[in-house]
Amino acid sequence: MDSKHAPPSDVTTPEELLAELTRSLTKSTEEFQASFPHYFLLRRPKTLLISEVGSEAEQAFEYRTTSLPVPGDGLHPWQWWVAAVSKRKGHAFPNRLAVGRADSCDVQLRFRFVSKLHARFHLEGGIPTSLEDAGSSNGTFVNGQRISAGQSLKVRSGDRIGFGALTVELLSPAACQTALRARQDLLATRPGSP
Repeated sequence: MDSKHAPPSDVTTPEELLAELTRSLTKSTEEFQASFPHYFLLRRPKTLLISEVGSEAEQAFEYRTTSLPVPGDGLHPWQWWVAAVSKRKGHAFPNRLAVGRADSCDVQLRFRFVSKLHARFHLEGGIPTSLEDAGSSNGTFVNGQRISAGQSLKVRSGDRIGFGALTVELLSPAACQTALRARQDLLATRPGSP
């Protein structure tokens, strides 16, 4: 199988997965779901609309160049990030997905504030139905509600999930395709885009 048509489980980085998903946006919803039958964790850019900033705030803004550590999740505020919520080949417990920083996790989140084994998704028919905190150091959240260690909460497409400082959306394949198409539309309307 050539790398252009490699299954999502062979995609190793969030950047590669985002590129593969973007190349597949021209597919119909049915074709997209057949190619990517699992859910996704998607981090959209943190944006502030110009209309939300009052003229007083704009006038008081000072322009300076400085080097600062990136706060929060360590990603650039305008960076998109995606991970497949899918079982890795050869991993035990077919109805449970391990989420964390360790190589042994099904969903690997390579962030310093994510525990080695941070949380677990419980699946029904391959669809994540609940999320359990696995005793993480920095917490697991569903729509802003912190989950206690060992506790689980129901989840569904569109929920905001927090793993420490990383906040993502849990999206079905169709919802992910819609979000990424909106991203393409935004990129196409940027000044200087072709």
